[in-house]
Amino acid sequence: MEDKPYYEQEYHEPKTDIPRPTFGQAFKLLFTAPFKWNARSIRRGFWYAYVWAIILRVILAACSATAYSIDGIAY
Repeated sequence: MEDKPYYEQEYHEPKTDIPRPTFGQAFKLLFTAPFKWNARSIRRGFWYAYVWAIILRVILAACSATAYSIDGIAY
């Protein structure tokens, strides 16, 4: 240990065995992992799935609103 206080010491990232998939790997797991019933998700994969779901909802809502406005259907 150094004699410096902890806030002045050089930062060393903790060693971990948690996988850190790339965006492509996490996106692939988004579509393949739901069919593995004994699998667990990592935080990054969860948030990629969440963001993907939001983007998909926005696109579908925009298409739906456009279709209703083109057809003249009002609520």
